[in-house]
Amino acid sequence: MLDADFGDLATGGGVPPAAVTLDGKTAIFGSTHGTLSQVMSVPIDGHASAQQLFTVTGYVQSLSVGADGGIYLDQAERPMEIIRFAPEGGRVERIAVVQKPVGDNFAALPDGRAVWAEYSAGRRRLMLGAAGKEPTSLVNTTDEISGPFTAVGADGVAFVLGAETHPTIGVAALSNGRIVRRISFDKGKIEQMASSPDGKTVYAAATGSIWAVTADGEVRRQCAGNYVSVEPGGQSLLVEVKEAPNTKLVRVPLNGGAEQEIPVPGPLTLGYVIDNAGVRNGRLLAPGSGPTWYWPPAMFDLATGKSTRIPLEYVSDFHHMSWTPDGKVMACALLWRSNMWKFTRGAH
Repeated sequence: MLDADFGDLATGGGVPPAAVTLDGKTAIFGSTHGTLSQVMSVPIDGHASAQQLFTVTGYVQSLSVGADGGIYLDQAERPMEIIRFAPEGGRVERIAVVQKPVGDNFAALPDGRAVWAEYSAGRRRLMLGAAGKEPTSLVNTTDEISGPFTAVGADGVAFVLGAETHPTIGVAALSNGRIVRRISFDKGKIEQMASSPDGKTVYAAATGSIWAVTADGEVRRQCAGNYVSVEPGGQSLLVEVKEAPNTKLVRVPLNGGAEQEIPVPGPLTLGYVIDNAGVRNGRLLAPGSGPTWYWPPAMFDLATGKSTRIPLEYVSDFHHMSWTPDGKVMACALLWRSNMWKFTRGAH
């Protein structure tokens, strides 16, 4: 058994799945760190430290303790597929299948390729991929790499370096994989990023605001919002603002003009996030929210706000969508795999 600090373990993987033994004396909980999950026990009375029972690969979705003391757990995996398809729908083309993604996002690049992060050999790697080619590692660094991601100009990609609580925005050159910029960001966890067409300004969504981050490190608040896309031409931002009962879309001119709300009357509402390169010819690509449990791919007409589901010969949970230079759609979708396990003390 390993002594551990309960607070650190409980928060290391977010809100942990937990259960209480039948005698009411012990709490069992799971905590995910990277590709591993620790199953821990801690006395309810708080008179002893948490102890590690065992470690499993993957994410523990839920757990329970049986009458015989056995621990039942639901071990979930969410592989990510990066796909491409026509805006009219139909069949999809797979660019990459990512078995152990870091997060749930990617960046569509101006040259038609994609960037994402994945776990490989116990490390986080920034990957570069294209249809019909094996993905390659883009950046050689010992820093922790994660999303969100955005293309920066014609030859760059931005991502997050370091801990979520004290992130640094890194920018790497696609031509050689070198990190050419490191910009400190002290406004909280970065939820999403976009970039001006010339690559001189990165827009970061954090703590309910959109922040403009210049190449020399200046950070200023642009507007309220949770997610952002730079509209073609770079003269305005399209901002998603989370509000009950539905989120709303707002166009924010960068010349200081008045903000304009874009109604979204349906039939679908915005299901998740908008992304950089999400707007083309007045049409916004974004996951929709409808009668299904998953987010289907959708298109929103920015003149009317009306939405249309993109019919595909493919069913999955869409998280991010962008236009490609040739007018197709690139998206990442998450699959779901789950296995039930029983662990008995002393069993092998």
